[in-house]
Amino acid sequence: MIYVRQGEVVAAFLNTQNQLFQKNLRAGDVFVIPKGLFHFLLNRGAQVATVFSAFNSQNPGLGSLTSIPSDTLESVEKLKRKVISLSEVELNGVSDLTSAVLDIIHT
Repeated sequence: MIYVRQGEVVAAFLNTQNQLFQKNLRAGDVFVIPKGLFHFLLNRGAQVATVFSAFNSQNPGLGSLTSIPSDTLESVEKLKRKVISLSEVELNGVSDLTSAVLDIIHT
């Protein structure tokens, strides 16, 4: 279970049929990730996000990603390139990013 205390995040997981479940979360939202599935969180906002997570056991389980569809892999690679590009912008002294710039990352 994930609870967003402040900021905006994207929470997502892949089920066993490689179907992506994704939700944009804001402060006060809760998101539940089923046990043992591949998941991720991404800070969507220009501010720091604070997220708390809780697990239901000491043995979280294991999910295996044996056959990820190629279109999913392409989307992940596209997202990776955009995040790297955004990191380079931040390194060049740009610290004020508008939500329009951040929306480009998610398209």
